[in-house]
Amino acid sequence: MPVMRVQKLKLFYVLMFLAGCSHLGSQSASEGFRSDASRVSNRNPLSVTIPEPDENRVDDTYMQTKADYHFTMAESYSLDGESSKAVENYKLALVYDNNSAQIRYRLSLEYVKLGLVTEAINLCQEALKIDPKHKDSSLLLGGLYSAMHLFDDALKVYRANLEQYPHDAETSLFIGALYAEKGDFEKSLSHFKKLAKDKHIKEKSQVWYYMGRVYASQAKPDETNAEMAFITSLKMEPSSVDTVLALGQLYEGQNRHKELQKLYSGFQEEHGAHHILAERLAQSYMDEDNFEQALYQLKIVESYDNRNLNISLKIALIMIEQKRYSEAIVKLEKILEVSPDAEKVRFYLGALYEEIKNYQAAIQQFNTIEFGSSYYEDSVMHASYLHKLMGEPDAAIAKIKEGLERKKDSPKFWLLYASLLDEEKRLKEAQEALVSAQELFPEDIQVHFQLGSVYDRLGQKSKTIEHMKKVIGLDENHVQALNYLAYIYAEGAQNLSVAENLVRRALSLQPNDGFIMDTLGWVLFKQDRVPEAIQVLERAHKKEAKESIIAEHLGDAYFRHQLPRKAKEMYQRAAELEKDSANRAKIQTKIYSIEQKLQAERNAKTRTPASLE
Repeated sequence: MPVMRVQKLKLFYVLMFLAGCSHLGSQSASEGFRSDASRVSNRNPLSVTIPEPDENRVDDTYMQTKADYHFTMAESYSLDGESSKAVENYKLALVYDNNSAQIRYRLSLEYVKLGLVTEAINLCQEALKIDPKHKDSSLLLGGLYSAMHLFDDALKVYRANLEQYPHDAETSLFIGALYAEKGDFEKSLSHFKKLAKDKHIKEKSQVWYYMGRVYASQAKPDETNAEMAFITSLKMEPSSVDTVLALGQLYEGQNRHKELQKLYSGFQEEHGAHHILAERLAQSYMDEDNFEQALYQLKIVESYDNRNLNISLKIALIMIEQKRYSEAIVKLEKILEVSPDAEKVRFYLGALYEEIKNYQAAIQQFNTIEFGSSYYEDSVMHASYLHKLMGEPDAAIAKIKEGLERKKDSPKFWLLYASLLDEEKRLKEAQEALVSAQELFPEDIQVHFQLGSVYDRLGQKSKTIEHMKKVIGLDENHVQALNYLAYIYAEGAQNLSVAENLVRRALSLQPNDGFIMDTLGWVLFKQDRVPEAIQVLERAHKKEAKESIIAEHLGDAYFRHQLPRKAKEMYQRAAELEKDSANRAKIQTKIYSIEQKLQAERNAKTRTPASLE
């Protein structure tokens, strides 16, 4: 058949269909120059039935026309990514031109795409029997052998090709790469250095590029020589994206972000924007929180492929980081138009609506995330909490209860459920929920802590002490439990020395916590160490000036230390801050008692002595 010119498909791009492209520098020493064919199912060869034409009925022109037609159709299907249809038409082309090495080569490429490696090898072998000088078949066969770790067979094929084409640069490059694949880096480098001096090899930039990759991929990478080789290659071929990427990857591994950015941005200024460079450059900018530059590069990537949802999502997240919430919402909604099942996007959109306080829209997005999603648990938690913020406690409880019915193994669900019940004063239900949670998660610290605090409000102090001790047993530095247990002991005027040790331990872990200072002051007060208590409670009140109980404790300490006016002042402050009417009434009683005492003192001072009457 006539020679039909097609775009040459380089070996490494063909082999990407076997197992994906390798990247030197980030791989182990034995990887990088090949694709992993071990992941390709090695099916039995397909039989290709070639019917014999009836020479009495058809002439050579008819046969050639039919072969050309099916070859052209196969090429078209191949370009459209329809490899199965391409295979059918290449087979039909062989029916009419059974002695074509080129058709067999093109058919083998489609088999590679379909993962039919054995069939591809057989066809390459057949092509070379028909035409031993068919270079493309030779290179593909060598590459397939290399991908299957049949390095000696691959080397034999490449050397045979060099006998046909003594100065073929591509074959020579593949031989050097093959040595590296075998792990013989010294031989590989020696081979490439000879090629660099060979006057017949014109593609010197490629020689230095592969040399750089070999230096970079050794067990102990020679990064200095790798960088020199890549720079040399770029001087010869400044427009090589592969070389720029390889050098950039080297800089990235060395955390030389400024040089990486200068390299990539300089290439784009000289040769125009490139989507792969832009994506790598965007990531480098994001690592440095340079979101404006990252956004600019991501938009380049998006212009190349506007259906790349991952890039669109990154753009939206940067907009969120920049507090451009309206633009981010539009971006996320557009992503959902293309991919309505993108649960991550729905979760982010819900969180964004929550951020701008559009709680109803946020709940709507969270509710679309179904059980089984990795975002389900957080979505239920957010939706329930938002119902609470909207003043819908029953809806909040119902939502978290719905989550519990589907996912009982979530301690977060149990804790939020109990917390919501607690806030609605449904303490007995909260206690029952936490007891159930304790049975499921006996080692969960937060379950024990929350259960202990509920028992406290139910008046079951012994149970509170039991669970706070369990918390401390599980985490000896649990500040809240240390402080809580110390306060319970102080309130009951029991184990006061133990209480002091507990609260001082808590304070050593959080020395600026006003509530822990209050507990220590209260323990000292209960030990009748009133001057010390006043010092600590004054510090606590300064830290938490809007906390009623701390002001009241300081008032009690002033009162016991015979400072009634200061006590009254502090009680008045406590009453102003107290929101609970019963507690406020108790404080008012203390104020009244002080006023009575002060009035009695005034009366005593103004009475007339009996001797003067």
